[in-house]
Amino acid sequence: MLFSASNQYAEESTFRKNSEWLFVAALLYLLIPSAFVLIYFAPWPAAVAIAVGLAILWNTTHIQDAPKPLWASFRNTWPFLILAAGAVWLSGVLPPFAENSDWHKHYALFNTLANFPWPPKIVTEEGVATLRYSLSYYVFPAVVAKYFGLWVLPIAIFVWTTLGLYIAMLLAFFGGIARPASVFFLLGCIFLLFSGADILGTYYTGVSFGPVMHFEWWWWRLGALDSTLTSLFWVPQHAIAGWIAAFLMLQYPRRSLQNAGIIAAAASVWSPFVALGLIPILVWAVFNVGYRVFFTRINFVAAPVLLVSAALFLTKGSSEIPAHVMWSFPAFTVGGWLVFVFLEFGAIALALMLVSPHATLLITLQCVFLLALALFNVGATNDLLMRASIPSLGILAVLSAQAVNYAPNTLRKAPLIVCLLLGLATPLGEIMRLSLPSSSRILNASEITIQDVVRGGKYLPQYITYENADNAIKTAGVLHLSDLHFSEFGVARFDKNTHQVASDIFTDAALVSDDIALPAGIYKLDAVFDWNVASENTGQNGGHLSLHGDHILIPIMSSRSLDAHASSYFRVSEKPFKLSFGLGGWSTGKGFVRLKQLKIGLVKKADDE
Repeated sequence: MLFSASNQYAEESTFRKNSEWLFVAALLYLLIPSAFVLIYFAPWPAAVAIAVGLAILWNTTHIQDAPKPLWASFRNTWPFLILAAGAVWLSGVLPPFAENSDWHKHYALFNTLANFPWPPKIVTEEGVATLRYSLSYYVFPAVVAKYFGLWVLPIAIFVWTTLGLYIAMLLAFFGGIARPASVFFLLGCIFLLFSGADILGTYYTGVSFGPVMHFEWWWWRLGALDSTLTSLFWVPQHAIAGWIAAFLMLQYPRRSLQNAGIIAAAASVWSPFVALGLIPILVWAVFNVGYRVFFTRINFVAAPVLLVSAALFLTKGSSEIPAHVMWSFPAFTVGGWLVFVFLEFGAIALALMLVSPHATLLITLQCVFLLALALFNVGATNDLLMRASIPSLGILAVLSAQAVNYAPNTLRKAPLIVCLLLGLATPLGEIMRLSLPSSSRILNASEITIQDVVRGGKYLPQYITYENADNAIKTAGVLHLSDLHFSEFGVARFDKNTHQVASDIFTDAALVSDDIALPAGIYKLDAVFDWNVASENTGQNGGHLSLHGDHILIPIMSSRSLDAHASSYFRVSEKPFKLSFGLGGWSTGKGFVRLKQLKIGLVKKADDE
């Protein structure tokens, strides 16, 4: 590996034949879901399909036959699979651990892709929109849920994420060279627990988000460089792609340069920030094998189609992203900035150079890039720094793990071990957060919609883009409250004259309309309520207005209000539907709900979609 007599990174010819499938498997993991996104969401679907087919054909034609059985060469890599599954399990994808707040948006995207035809039409108060987010991570779990039901979605997410992390660790540490399982286990642990010395930064500034959570944000909240586990737990859609793409170039520089355009296009549909973060490892690969390797038919025939298609998709309808230089913030100081870069990666880089001076160029390129990122604040929460840094931090983590395992046991190794020990506080804090009594799993994850995420406009430009002006909402009166007739559902006090549902005890009860038949299309519902409700369970709605038996259009949380106006959008097919309102609604509530006004207006006919 890193400390072999010859330079392991110069040529893939030093790898065993059995590792050749690993390059193709990793490339396909990145490419196939990105191809699905571009075929359904971007221009030129036929050209994209042909380009992807050619890329796969040209990469598999010359694979040499491996000794059989193939699995025998990988039998000692089971620690990577166990560690990958354990880390993904800890993230809260499956019970009993709790997901973090970012999983609200993950579930919204999974549910949107699973429940609607591609590309989904999203209706908000601003009009009709389509998804513009980087969607590659979400494709396969969503497809599985689309055909087998949402109940299988958590399992599909777990399997897909575990596979990606397993491939990343195989790329990082296997490289076709068998090692004892115990060595692989230690390498994987060091990689997963890698972090900067955030505990010292938190002590230095006194800024933190809690005793066992998000130590990374100690730098006066100007930015953060996430630990490996933090990235996996919060943003697997960025992390998995960043690690796989970077480690492909690290272990297979020649073949990666021959496929540089394909890797860049595929990674950008996973995460444009991560694609940008591949620059230093790409430069390093050119230094090692020369720029002429880049001139291949894959890069000049297939890659341009995918790159242009990805660019058109990712920039469609994009609004201006907030961008500032760091020194424009009042909290910024040169001294604080120097402390940040030293504690986050500078100390580890210097310690690595002591142990492995022959890797100085590789380390230096990553550090120069990280220094450049730390000079800018781009995105609502400095997304550029957090996400574009993932490939470089991953490479430093891999080099650190290799150094601990393979470098001679001399005093030169001591500074690196100290840095790694100081970094343990951050990943262990992330794990501890999952076991806090206050941590609980997200309720009704299958009901989270993209409208829930973009409501209020904070994340709206990041996730969706509106269609042309012809799709602006054009409300036409179709249905009013007086047009509907209701029947009783559940146990409560019903008043059909005033359209009120009331109960002194917790119940799930509603007034349900007769069948409503409207032309297929997208509709806007405007309602006026009086209510005074309480929910039996914290965080759940105490009242509702819903498409009966389908989903809630307007949740009413525990509160009191008079003449409250609320709106929602929904899609109508050819099948009749029913409206219902009252207490509970997939939950239980008490108090009263009175529907005073109701109007349903046409937004867009199905023929116009």
